[in-house]
Amino acid sequence: MIKYIYVFLTIAIMTSHPVYAQELSQQAIYHAGMIAKNCAPIWDNPNCIRSVGDSNYEFLSIYGAQLQYMKKDVFAENLKNSCAASTASRTDPVPAYALRSAMIECANAVSDISGKSGITPDLSHYQLMVAGTICLAGAPECQSIMEQLKSYAR
Repeated sequence: MIKYIYVFLTIAIMTSHPVYAQELSQQAIYHAGMIAKNCAPIWDNPNCIRSVGDSNYEFLSIYGAQLQYMKKDVFAENLKNSCAASTASRTDPVPAYALRSAMIECANAVSDISGKSGITPDLSHYQLMVAGTICLAGAPECQSIMEQLKSYAR
């Protein structure tokens, strides 16, 4: 599953017209800027880890609220249980490898929940989450991801 997400994000970032992408939401724009500011050039630093956790938290809070509004409480609870660890870095020191692992689990859960519930999250913010997993892994594709994110830095 993560290979599918990785390929999807790589295609979306490498093309001028992202596949399945949507215009960036205001939340995604804000967090893309903060991540670009705090994570370049080293992703394994406390400010970066905190910024990624903040981004995950806002994305998941909004998606969870969507699910609850649409009376999909079982899916909202599954989201909370599957993704809590991906937001822990907001308040506690978390090693980059642990955050990446939690984000992979969460991204896969979001994909499953979206498919089963029929409720789609903010795809631009979802892509930002997946970008974080790629960059926290130190993948070569992170360089082009960071170039994209830098355009949102304030």
